[in-house]
Amino acid sequence: MRLAREINTGETVVPRGSPLPWLLLALTVLVALGIFVMARTRLAEEKVHTANALKANDDVMGRLRTTGQELAALKDRATAAEAKRAELEAKLAALEEEKRGLQDKLDAAAKPPRKKK
Repeated sequence: MRLAREINTGETVVPRGSPLPWLLLALTVLVALGIFVMARTRLAEEKVHTANALKANDDVMGRLRTTGQELAALKDRATAAEAKRAELEAKLAALEEEKRGLQDKLDAAAKPPRKKK
């Protein structure tokens, strides 16, 4: 059996090498290549996912800015409405005071004068 695994070079007999190291090297290279391909695919998927997330973030931030501007406009309108309300309440109070004064004058004018005896 030993004769089958040896190579005769003429002067010396050199034992023939085992194929196991070469098979292990080939297997290691194939596994490394598979891992590289899977990692590259995963990286591409993550880039697409990140791009989609950034686009969605930009959309949300745009809507947030728009909503913030609308909120500021509504606050301005509310402030103006409160000022107008205060002005109208003051005007109403003045009109009610004027009405009371006119009602007093009307009541005074409607009373018959007292006759002296």
